[in-house]
Amino acid sequence: METCRNSYLVASGQIEPVEMASNMGQSVFSTVMMLGGAAVATALTGGATFPVLIGSFAGGAAGSMAFRPVSSCVMKVCVNSGITFFGLVEQDYGVPKRLLSMLGIKGASIKTARVKTAAVSTAPRLSAPSVKTACLHTADVVFFERGLVGVNKVAYS
Repeated sequence: METCRNSYLVASGQIEPVEMASNMGQSVFSTVMMLGGAAVATALTGGATFPVLIGSFAGGAAGSMAFRPVSSCVMKVCVNSGITFFGLVEQDYGVPKRLLSMLGIKGASIKTARVKTAAVSTAPRLSAPSVKTACLHTADVVFFERGLVGVNKVAYS
């Protein structure tokens, strides 16, 4: 049911395919843990129905709670090593424009054409007084750090 719901959300443009893959991974992980709990309960009780249901429930709950920490460990491995897990984790090595502007690095400028327009003066021109101010020169230290910036997307932050 979750896969059908996620497929509909991707088709309607409400979520990205990467988010669907992440949700499907969580569902598969929870289901595997649920089946493992049922298998352990079956082995311990010889196939009694009620203990198998309890084992299945406990395994599913454990899988749902354990998915986030396991996913965090996987993302940390991706950040440190650059692994993409067959394209499920997007690696972006470009430095964001905000960080470049903080460092004072300017990009290429593109020439544009300006169209002159006629200006009609309707008010007398008044000159504004100019006041000179002193600026303190400081040095900023910026650390580039790679981290998780979106759903399965690793980039500089």
